Amino acid sequence: QVRLYLPEDVARSVRRGDRVEVRPRHAPTGLVTARVEWISGVIDASSGTALAILSVPSGRRGGLAPGAAVTVSLSLRGAGAASANGDPP
Repeated sequence: QVRLYLPEDVARSVRRGDRVEVRPRHAPTGLVTARVEWISGVIDASSGTALAILSVPSGRRGGLAPGAAVTVSLSLRGAGAASANGDPP
């Protein structure tokens, strides 16, 4: 799993089941395709973000290690693409 904090405007465009590209920062060529498993309906008042949980298919971790920083790219409905940072638990 990858925990990801999305800005409010991005979180509103993301849905469960959406495909997401995850790249470890230490190995940017290690692309892994994940899916949005869960997204919080609550926006954190202090950060303006919502927590999302991404699932990575077993056997396809692509160099993802627990606690490692990653860059995530996702396509937004009607708004192009967005990137965010997250980390695998």
